[in-house]
Amino acid sequence: MPSEKERLELRTGKAPQRVVEKFKSTIRELYDVDPEEYINQGARLACIYDFCTIHSEEISARELRLGGLRVIYEGLWLGVYTEKTIIPSTTLASRILRERGLRSAIIVSDQGVKAFLYGNDILPESVIKKYPSKIGIYTVIDHSDNEVIGFSKWSSRKSVYVNLYDVGIFLRILG
Repeated sequence: MPSEKERLELRTGKAPQRVVEKFKSTIRELYDVDPEEYINQGARLACIYDFCTIHSEEISARELRLGGLRVIYEGLWLGVYTEKTIIPSTTLASRILRERGLRSAIIVSDQGVKAFLYGNDILPESVIKKYPSKIGIYTVIDHSDNEVIGFSKWSSRKSVYVNLYDVGIFLRILG
């Protein structure tokens, strides 16, 4: 947890068009779907340090900003933008996989899930089943309840699935 003297670095604003286009391209490549079905216009970013969420813009929130209030997060959580990687949110990935079936995913054992949710990478022996990915990014799914818990990228150099982000990141960032 940050000390009282430390200040949380927070930035919000409209998502740049290049970020939105890269995000749509990633969704198309990961899940072989039309991203326009899932992403509306008016995407915004909310960044805590170097970790940014991409979310949809809602009219009611725009009205709040006009009233002088600063809106940190609004609408639907669409994705994550961190370390030059743009990937879907766990909620968006869950929706797409529920509607279109499993692809670009790994199903992970209990031990792998526990390590992953603490920010660690996933060892190959923790992967129960793998669904191929064109771009090497995988949706990480907990085998016990079939919930999406984050995203990883295969690293042949390290021979692990590198943690890109997991749902525990919010607790780690905000402490």
